[in-house]
Amino acid sequence: IKNRIGKADFANFDVILVWDRPGKSEIENFANKINKRPAILLYFGRMNLIQRSDFLRLTKSRQLPFLLIDDVLIAYLASEYEVRLQAMFECTLPYAYVNPYVPFATGSVPPEMFFGRESEINRLLDPYGPAIVYGGRQLGKSALLRQVQNRFEQSGPKYIAIYEDIRLIGTVETEQDYRRELLERLTEALKHEGLFASNRSFEDFSKFTSALIEKVREKDLRILLLLDEADNFLEADAGRDFQIVSHLKRVMDQTNRRFRVVFAGLHHVQRFKNVPNQPLSHLGDAGAVEVGPLEPAAAFDLIKKPFQTLGYYFGDRNQEDPSLIYLILSYTNYHPGLLQLFGQHLVDYLNQKSNNGNPPYPISRDDINAIYRKPEVRENIKDRFNITLKLDDRYEAIVLSLITQQWDEQNGFDRLYTPEELYSICRADWKAGFEEVSMDRFKGFLEEMRGLGVLSLNYEGGFSPKYRLRSPNLVSLMGTRDQVLDRLAEISKSEVTSQKRKLESYRTFINPYYSPLTRNQESMIKGNRSGVCLVFGSSANNISALSSALEKVTMQVKGKFKEIKVSAGVGDAIQNDLKRFLQEQPNTLFLIALRDLEGYTSEQIIWQVESAIKFCRQMLKDRKQTLRVVFQFGPFSTRNWFNIPEEKRIKIEQEEVDVVISLNRWDKVGIQQILERHEPEWQVSDLSIRKIIEATGGWQTLVDRFIKYGEKESDIEVPLRKLKEYLENSKEVVGDFVNDLGIVEPKAKEFITHRLEIGEKFSEKELQGESTEVILELMDVQDLWIVDYLRRLSILGEQDHFPVEKLVSKIWRDVVA
Repeated sequence: IKNRIGKADFANFDVILVWDRPGKSEIENFANKINKRPAILLYFGRMNLIQRSDFLRLTKSRQLPFLLIDDVLIAYLASEYEVRLQAMFECTLPYAYVNPYVPFATGSVPPEMFFGRESEINRLLDPYGPAIVYGGRQLGKSALLRQVQNRFEQSGPKYIAIYEDIRLIGTVETEQDYRRELLERLTEALKHEGLFASNRSFEDFSKFTSALIEKVREKDLRILLLLDEADNFLEADAGRDFQIVSHLKRVMDQTNRRFRVVFAGLHHVQRFKNVPNQPLSHLGDAGAVEVGPLEPAAAFDLIKKPFQTLGYYFGDRNQEDPSLIYLILSYTNYHPGLLQLFGQHLVDYLNQKSNNGNPPYPISRDDINAIYRKPEVRENIKDRFNITLKLDDRYEAIVLSLITQQWDEQNGFDRLYTPEELYSICRADWKAGFEEVSMDRFKGFLEEMRGLGVLSLNYEGGFSPKYRLRSPNLVSLMGTRDQVLDRLAEISKSEVTSQKRKLESYRTFINPYYSPLTRNQESMIKGNRSGVCLVFGSSANNISALSSALEKVTMQVKGKFKEIKVSAGVGDAIQNDLKRFLQEQPNTLFLIALRDLEGYTSEQIIWQVESAIKFCRQMLKDRKQTLRVVFQFGPFSTRNWFNIPEEKRIKIEQEEVDVVISLNRWDKVGIQQILERHEPEWQVSDLSIRKIIEATGGWQTLVDRFIKYGEKESDIEVPLRKLKEYLENSKEVVGDFVNDLGIVEPKAKEFITHRLEIGEKFSEKELQGESTEVILELMDVQDLWIVDYLRRLSILGEQDHFPVEKLVSKIWRDVVA
């Protein structure tokens, strides 16, 4: 029942018993008492059509999920023997305020809202079926696996289906052994199923799989292991000759397939099938399950059947018009997530619409176009399309090339191209992206894009494959002609996104938040020899978490971490403490010592840094141990660092210490990491990333607050709204944030104010074209060190025109002025 009325978060339902016909005020009182929770209202009497119409207007206007059952309905249901529950819903749901569509419920789609994919489900339930499921983001892979899990477990008490989301296992953001991570996850899952004792653990996968084989045989079990988001895991395992996949295959073989594993992921997962001499190809039949846009019949039912149950039909009072449903399918490109989104908006729109009389009510073309014209709907459609293209940089390049080739032909963008023609066009448009791509690999890209619903495949004469854009509607999603040409020109100058780019932006997760250091910065601090590192930051970038981050780094490499707490600010005290640290850990090969310099004068800071440099240089003679001394600079120590004569300061930074790091704000690639690892999964799109950057400025403290607000939320709009309210409802909060930026130098505050004033006189585009000297002359600035000082605090960008971070710009005048 709870799924039927679209309130899956409620486990219980109130039942309201009414003997006298309830009036408007009584129903509102009931609703207020139970806080508008879903309820079944049993009225022991008969309601006429006028009374039902009044009840419907009340539930819609007050958003009440009430199912009304009166004597008339009870009498009717008494005559329905086989489909009584279905009949009850069809008679009550049209009079309740409900919305069964769930566009952001990744994997958690109620059974009655899951349409199609029957062939795929049956193949995955087959003991000899495929072991790989692949498809683009938000196309329904997780929902498919959940349906398979439910149906498998319904087969009998000895059928166990285990679903695990393993997207983080094998990622660049963690240095934990992927084998150990998966072993622990699977052990816990089997403990939960009662197969292993709560205190059972395993040293390695070999012992685990032997114990699993024994349990399956002993209890005559059938186990289906569904590993979702397996891309990173398979990539890591491929680097070790599919060691773990081989162990899982052994369980399958030795249990006569009473145990089976299925891996699901993006299109990259499919590519592992083609790796020679590897066990994946022997886990199931030679094919793989491709999850793309819904087949036409299923997409049609996903729109028609729920609306029919809610008391609506597509057409006018005279007859139904199926073309209206196909119009929705055209707008959404048969994408299941977009169909759910469009359906949700259409239900909300119709719930607010005034209708006379009783259901069923018609849905018109104007109603559908009103939804399509909504900016948030069009943005989401565009974003889902862009999500698909972002799976691989070359997908977008292929689409842009196809569009630019046909723009002047006025052919509806339906021209067909052979793979060879497209290969030549794309190599000309983006040499760096395609010059190392073979023709076979390029054909693979085209097939992947066909599976994603971007391209369609035609055979001329039955032999020659040709491709075109699946729908001309996709062209409008890419923008105007100038925007398409500009984007293609931008891509033509870029390199293919690499793992290196992720390392520069990804961060280690330190429960419940992320490290203030990027993975690349962690690597720089670890180094490969003894030396000194300087780390600059402020509370806004959570510099107080640096010690936790460094402790995590040392744990990953089985090293030791210590925070130097001696109160003296002289170098001898630091050296003595470092000596004691090494003596306490004679057998530890890697050590990190952290020293917080906040509260010390410029002279004391120099003494300590130079003393540590000298100590580490002496250690270079002893290759047995590696010591990294990290100095932490907060707002005041950063200011005092810039009080040191420039020549001496620069010499230390460039010639004497190993690493100088400023804690960075989160960038787009980093925000993508947050979205990808959030549970339940958040939509990864340019729009959602842009919204988070705009709301937080990428500042760590605000990003952490966004993450906290978003715990267990499936829609990023919820934490965004809460964060906006947090910043807008209190000047004290905003003032505290400005203080957290750590700008303790008055001249630096004046610099920001002057720079913002210049920005009011000239556009940022105009300022970008000017030299540093011109900008400084406009601002009448003499102290150039202020620019470096503000960049250390992440306030200014690295560009020559010194742009102030946008969120800081937005709030600066109100708080500082």
